[in-house]
Amino acid sequence: MSSKVPGKEPGSAAPGRQAGQAAVDAGLAGGDWFRSAVPRMRTKELMKRSDYPAVRDTIIWIGLILLFAGLGITFWTVWHSWWAVPFFLAYGLLYGSTSDSRWHESGHGTAFKTRWLDEGLYQLASFMIMRDPTTWRWSHTRHHTDTLVVGRDPEIAVMRPARLVRLLANLIGLRFHNADRVDPGWQQLAVGDVVRLAPQGWMGLRNGLTLSVDAITPERSIVLRATSPNLPRAVWSFHLQPHWDDRSRLIARARVGLRHPGEVFAMELARPAIALITRSVLLGIKRRVRRGHALSRRTPSPR
Repeated sequence: MSSKVPGKEPGSAAPGRQAGQAAVDAGLAGGDWFRSAVPRMRTKELMKRSDYPAVRDTIIWIGLILLFAGLGITFWTVWHSWWAVPFFLAYGLLYGSTSDSRWHESGHGTAFKTRWLDEGLYQLASFMIMRDPTTWRWSHTRHHTDTLVVGRDPEIAVMRPARLVRLLANLIGLRFHNADRVDPGWQQLAVGDVVRLAPQGWMGLRNGLTLSVDAITPERSIVLRATSPNLPRAVWSFHLQPHWDDRSRLIARARVGLRHPGEVFAMELARPAIALITRSVLLGIKRRVRRGHALSRRTPSPR
C-alpha cells in the first residue's frame, strides 16, 4: 500500500524575496498612482493637532481600564461573585482592543501635537498588545507604502487573493491548499492508497486525518473511506456522469456514520464549512479542466 500526501505545489506561489522582486518587476512597489484631490493647504488645515483632546481621552481610557479591573477584582475576591465577569470583559475589551487604535495613531504621530506624548502612548500601546515597537513601526511604514502588494506588505493578514474556504479551513488547522494545476503524480491512484487531508497531530489526532482509496471505476468514480479510528465511519466519493452529448457532471457525495447525539450536533455545526469546502473543490476542478482544455486547443498538433 502506498501513501500519497498532498503538499504545496512547486512554483504555485513565489514566497518571500521572490514575491517581493516580482512586485518590483511588475511596477507595483512604491507606486505613486494615487494623489488626493484635496489641495495641500486644505489638507494641512484639516491635519492640525491639539494635545488637549488626546490627553483627555487617554486619561478617560486608562481610568476606565483601572476602574473595571478594580471592580472585577473586588467582586471576585471580596464577594466571590460572578458579577465580576462583566467587569473583566469590559476590562479586556478596553485593554486588548482599544489599545490597537491608539498604537496605530500614535505610531503615525497623529494623536498628539507634542511628539513625546505620541511616543509615550505608542510604547505603552505596543506593550499592551505585545508588539515590538521598532519592528512594527518600520513594518507599518512599508504597509502604507505598498499596501496589499504581495511580497512587499508585511502586514497582509490573509492570503491574496482572499479565499473564504481556505480561511475557514485554516481556522481549524487544515492548512487547506487548492492545487492550481492537474498533478500527474495523482493520476495513478490505486485501491489501498492513502490520501492525507490533515497533518499528524491535527485536532489531537496522532495520525491526523486520512482517507483510503476504497474503490475506483476508471473515468467514472473514486470512493474514499475514512481510516482514522477515533472518528466516525465516513465515505467521500466523486462520480463523473455524462451530461448531454458533449458534457459531463462531477458529483460529490459524503456519508457519515454518526453514533452519538454529540456527533450529530457537531456534524450539523460543521455542515456549512463542509459545503463551502466541497464547493471550492468542485469549482477548482472545473477551472483546471477548462484551463487544460483551452491550452490543448491552442497548442498546435505535431505534423
